[in-house]
Order: sequence, then structure tokens, then C-alpha cells
Amino acid sequence: MRKSLHIAFDQAFGPAAENMPGKSWFPKFRFKQGVLRYRKNASVSCVEQEFKGRLAYLHYYEILSTSAMRLQMHVSRKEIYALYVLQAESAIGLSDVSSAQIVSVNSRRAAYLYAPAGDYLLHLPAGKTRLFVFYFDIGVFDDGADKDFDFLQPLLQAYKADGPLARASLDFALGPISSLYIRELCQSLKQGSLDHQISILEQLKEIVKLSKRKVDIQYGAQKDYIYYTDIAKDLLEMEVRKTGAKFCTNVLTDVLPYTMQSLNRLFKARFGKSIRQYAVSYLIGLSQNMIRSGVPIWKVSLQFSFNDVRSFRRTFFKISGKSPQQFRNDLSGS
Repeated sequence: MRKSLHIAFDQAFGPAAENMPGKSWFPKFRFKQGVLRYRKNASVSCVEQEFKGRLAYLHYYEILSTSAMRLQMHVSRKEIYALYVLQAESAIGLSDVSSAQIVSVNSRRAAYLYAPAGDYLLHLPAGKTRLFVFYFDIGVFDDGADKDFDFLQPLLQAYKADGPLARASLDFALGPISSLYIRELCQSLKQGSLDHQISILEQLKEIVKLSKRKVDIQYGAQKDYIYYTDIAKDLLEMEVRKTGAKFCTNVLTDVLPYTMQSLNRLFKARFGKSIRQYAVSYLIGLSQNMIRSGVPIWKVSLQFSFNDVRSFRRTFFKISGKSPQQFRNDLSGS
């Protein structure tokens, strides 16, 4: 995907240094891969990260300044941007070049923006500011896929109609769950195979879905327990994909405002399975996908961190009613 967001950091911070000055300057959310730039000029500094994917583009900025700043920003091609203000002393503002405000977003809040090609001004307060911005192939909302995202509809309609004016969505709060999603994404970024690029897009779609849930609960369209059980399900799947059979359900109560007992009760009422039952079923579903693709059973067991093949076979049979080999044989006979 081509870069479309250009902020004139050189004017305020000078040219990028050839080398980072030390680990103390490394950003809080470090991209696994991508471009990392450091700039410093007197009492101001900026650490900038970029990741260019085939289907998405990500930016992360950490800016330190003793006074408020106004940075020139150029959009070279219309996009819908996600703007996450992870830290700021006061609101971050975006205006056109005449200083007419487009959006103002406070610290620990976020909003989505439609911005046609043109010049803008980014208004930053004094102190430390951390921003996470991404944009991606808007085609993911084609063929009715946008129907559940009411808060994005005005932006999507403006995008499709080549609207001449920038506009913003409702803003919404960020919490530890959002930070976890962003951290997991940053740590998994990897150039290379198309499969991984599609995985990045899927992770960004999960962040958009989380945004939708935040907007719904904040503006009264969804009940708390529905929001939190949906998040529990997503976090659980993320944990299983990452750690396999060694998954730990404590990751849920670390970020959700429930005890495990209460969360398990709500989860089972919503999805018909306990948290652990769902995790094991999801794990075996992932292993079945690998077996379908021709991966040897012992490699599947290793991939998902089972203690040994026997343990994998036992769990597989308990969930599916057949052994992994029987499952593979059934595929061959179909």
C-alpha cells in the first residue's frame, strides 16, 4: 500500500539521525519490522515508526515538546484514517490550513477520519504525545460488510463519493484492551508473505471491531456484558493462537473488570461453553485447519505446544470424537 500521510517533522525537529541515541529512546510500542526514525532539535524530539504493508500502512509517533506545536500535514491520496491518542497532556487537534477544526481528540481516546487529498495542520500540546495511526484497503467494507459499522457510515459514504471535505467519526475511549490489541499488532508486524499481510489486515479489522463496540457501549447501543464477553472471546482466541495448548485464561481477568467466576458465568450464558471449553475447541479447530492443509500430525502437535503427540491425540479425540488420523482419513475419502 502506498504511503499517503506525510507530516513535516523535518521543519520542527530537523533531519532524522542516522542512528538512535540509545535504548532509552526506543518507543513504548516497538514495531517488530518497519522504519524507525529519530529527530531532535533543542528542546523538542520525535521518534517515528512506519510499517508499509501490501494492504495497510501504520504510523506510530512519540513527540516531546516544551510548548504547543502546529505541524504541517499533507495527504497525498484520500483515505480513512484511525487516529489513536495514546498519551497527550491535552487534546490533539486537526484542522484545515485556514485553522477550521476538523476533529479534537483527548488523551486515551480515538476517532476515525475521512481526509481527501490536501494540506492540513496537526495541533499538538506541550509535553509528551504518543499517537498511533493506521489506514488500510477500504475494500474490506465492500459488499455489505460495512452494515454493522454505523459510526463509520458517513466517512465511508464521503470516501465513495469523493467528498471534498474532511470529516470525523464519534470519538471513543481507549482502555487497557485497546492498548493490548495495538501492542500485539506492533509486535507481530512482518514483511514478506501474502499470508502474513492478510493476517495484519485481519488484526486491524479486529481493532476496528473493538472501536465499534466501544462506540456502541459509550453511546448506549450495547450492554456492558455483551461488550465484555465479546472482548473475552477475542482475547482468548488471540491467546490460543499465540501460545497453543499452553494458553492461560488469566489474560482475561488481567484486563477485564470481572472475576474469573463471574466472567465464566457470563461467557457460558452467551456462547454455550465455559471459557476453557471454548479455548480447547478453538485450539482443535485451528489444528484441523492445519491437518486439512497437509501438515503432518506431529508437526501440528508441536506447533500448538502440546507436551507430546499422545496428549494432542487425546485432546483432539475428546473434542471431535475421532483421532487426528481418522480425521485425515475422512478428508482423503471425501
